[in-house]
Formats: sequence, structure tokens, C-alpha cells
Amino acid sequence: MSEMSLGNLKLSLQGMDRSFKYTGSYDEVVIGIVNTDYVGKLIDYVSRLRYPENFDEEELCPIGIFVEAWGATLNIYYNGDGTFSIRIIDDVGNVDMDIADNVDAWKVKDFVKRFAQSRESIEELLGPEPFREYFIRIRGKVCWDEGDEWGEVCRDRVEVISLNKDKFYATPISRIRAFKLVSKWKPKLIVEYLNSKGEVRTSEMVLKDKKELEKAYRILTILYPGKVRKA
Repeated sequence: MSEMSLGNLKLSLQGMDRSFKYTGSYDEVVIGIVNTDYVGKLIDYVSRLRYPENFDEEELCPIGIFVEAWGATLNIYYNGDGTFSIRIIDDVGNVDMDIADNVDAWKVKDFVKRFAQSRESIEELLGPEPFREYFIRIRGKVCWDEGDEWGEVCRDRVEVISLNKDKFYATPISRIRAFKLVSKWKPKLIVEYLNSKGEVRTSEMVLKDKKELEKAYRILTILYPGKVRKA
């Protein structure tokens, strides 16, 4: 097997049908198991396409090429001008981050080749852990008090919370006082923070399961050492 023909990649598309005609549909089309040569030829083909003159992302879906392997997905989005943007969603480490923007077809194919090689190569693409963008899976409602005219705002049916070394759920880490992980009954993440008025508030989030609690503890400890404890 040549270096550029690594197999066992699950390929899906968005914005195209199975014959690779642009449709603008947000429905995902599963192509199946392919190798890197197949993906490379598809990227070359897409890089020569141009969106319709009336293209509007609110109505038409951009082309997305999704490659799955090693517990992660390489999301390749076509910008319409011969360049692409790339994102990795890693279910193993709960990472969701952009790794490239406005790159040409040759560079995209290089990312695909590296992504397909091994689990270790995905870790290399994601970079050092403290600088990654993570997500935590939760269930149900999240309430957050920003102390402005709206006071406490609650959102139902939240599925993921994004976080990185600078922010937690769009709140600067300087305003986060502590994280408490509770495993009794339902696994929960309790966040103590300061709202925009400097008042101490707490937010409770029910995690997906106990496995997610352990992942959350690992991630929070990496990003925010000294602020995390288990109860």
C-alpha cells in the first residue's frame, strides 16, 4: 500500500449528491469507506468548482467533505475560490478545533494523508493539549448570569459546552473561580463564577454520563490547573 493510498476512511459529503453534483443541501450524504487517493481526487475536483452567483450560506450549504478515522473527523469546507478551511472534531479527547484556513488543495491533501496515518498523527495535528479547543457533552438546561439587564439567561437542550485556556462557555477564565465535579446521582459540573457586576454565581450542568465526567475532569485540569476539584 502506498503512502497516499491509506484506506479505512469513512467519507461523507454535504452540499453535494452521490454523483458529486453541487446541490446546496444540508443533508449529509454517506459515500462509504475509501482511501486517501479517492479523497485526494475529490479535493482536486472540488477545488475547480465555483458556487452559483446567487450563493448565500443562509439558503445554500457550502460543500463539506468529512473524513472519519481513529475516533475523529476531519471536516473540510470549501470556500468556493479554490481554497478550503479545515476543522478536527476528536471524540476521543473531546477536542473541536480549527487547524487551517484558506489553504489550497495540495495542503488539504497533505492534512488528509497525515490524519489517516495513525491515532498519534491526529494528536500531532491537534498540537499541545493546553492550547486545544475542547468540548464537554452535557444534557439539558444551562443557566448563566451575566449581571446585565437580562440577568440570568437559561438555554434548554444544550448538548455541548466549548472551552479553551482563555474562556469557558464564552466567559473569560479570569471570572471563573472554581469547577466542582460531582459523581453522586447524576454526574454534574458546578461552575462558580463572577458575573459582569462582580457578583458570585453558580451554574450546574448535568453531564452526559460518568465517562464524560472523567473526561471533563482531565480537560479542566489541563486548562485550568488549581481551579478544579472532585466531590
